[in-house]
Amino acid sequence: MPRQIVPLALLVVATLACRHAPASEPPDAAVLAITGAYVADVLASAPGRVARLRPPGARYDALPDDSLAGVAARRERHVEWLTELRAIDRSTIAGAPARLSHDLATSLLANEEALDVCRLERWNVNQMSGWQVAFADMALTQPVE
Repeated sequence: MPRQIVPLALLVVATLACRHAPASEPPDAAVLAITGAYVADVLASAPGRVARLRPPGARYDALPDDSLAGVAARRERHVEWLTELRAIDRSTIAGAPARLSHDLATSLLANEEALDVCRLERWNVNQMSGWQVAFADMALTQPVE
């Protein structure tokens, strides 16, 4: 019995080795998944935007994690997404929406990367646009049923 399995296994391995690799698909789906996650992350970190824009499925029951650890985790996600987007050759993206999403997300994430050295999350004490003003603005824009 084992002698019969070995030739069969070799035949299967040889058949799989001779198979042609499938043509690679355009990376549109990957780009749209990354940019969708980025938009969701931005909206999760800015509840005031959510309250003003009112995107479908928006929730109004949480505040972002603005602790130093939360900011570091968000920064790490953004760096990972930027790395993934930079690894995708723009010329291989088939659809115009995916190309536009790629360009916008790459630009915005690169801008954030350049500003990382400023540590802006530590500077937001301001009587005109600080957290206390943001909370008041959020209260004004909350949906009331």
